[in-house]
Amino acid sequence: MRLVNLLPFTMACALSGCGAQFVRQRAAFDFNCPEESIEVVDAGGGAVGALGCGKKASYLFVSGVGWTRNSEIQSGGVPAGAHGPPPARPSDKATQPPAPRRTAPPVVLQD
Repeated sequence: MRLVNLLPFTMACALSGCGAQFVRQRAAFDFNCPEESIEVVDAGGGAVGALGCGKKASYLFVSGVGWTRNSEIQSGGVPAGAHGPPPARPSDKATQPPAPRRTAPPVVLQD
């Protein structure tokens, strides 16, 4: 009976932003990663993707069950901006000494 009473709340939550919080907590556990490092993105079809700490997985909302992981944990998922912009790379000109100036050989005038 309690399941029936919670179902409208669970469905409403799944369709709103609180679903992302559940997925973020679950992905933090699955990835062994701090929760604040997890980014949740819409994957379409009722699924979301979780990215963080170099890992990624997809999660699906199953009625009566809640959010469940429906993929293997893969490496390579890094949320945009998680590590900030790439470090500034000095230009090649700044790291190399200036090239010697090429000048024309002296002209010797003969009388």
